[in-house]
Amino acid sequence: MKSITIKFILTAIIIAIFSNVSNGQDINPGKWELNAEALQEEIGAVDMKRLAYLPEAKKLEMMKELSSRTFTFFKDGKFLAEWIFAGQNRQMRGKWREADGRLYIENETDTTTYLIEVSKEMNLVLVPDNSTGLLQKLFFIKSNQP
Repeated sequence: MKSITIKFILTAIIIAIFSNVSNGQDINPGKWELNAEALQEEIGAVDMKRLAYLPEAKKLEMMKELSSRTFTFFKDGKFLAEWIFAGQNRQMRGKWREADGRLYIENETDTTTYLIEVSKEMNLVLVPDNSTGLLQKLFFIKSNQP
């Protein structure tokens, strides 16, 4: 009888713990900023060597432009991406949805798919399908700006 009671209590504790753990797949709506530090680590030394031919000022400008990216996920399913390219503010609007651990961002002409690698309250890591550029993963941190 004592053994059954202990098993019951342990089972109840395990259920209570895991019922409060997120599945790690739900994106927290709001504004997300690309994490510049993680971005530099992701690009890594090898890829930075490939960019060695660029003047230092151009490399800094490129990193600034890459780290300017923000993704805003609205609760109603709308999406806004903003970034700087060649000194100009750019944006793309569309819709977003999640399914099977993937994020789908749709605009008028295209759908971009990302694997949601990590999704927590303040951190988001997206792995673009079909990525051929420097960024194999996008590391975001939750913005404190609306």
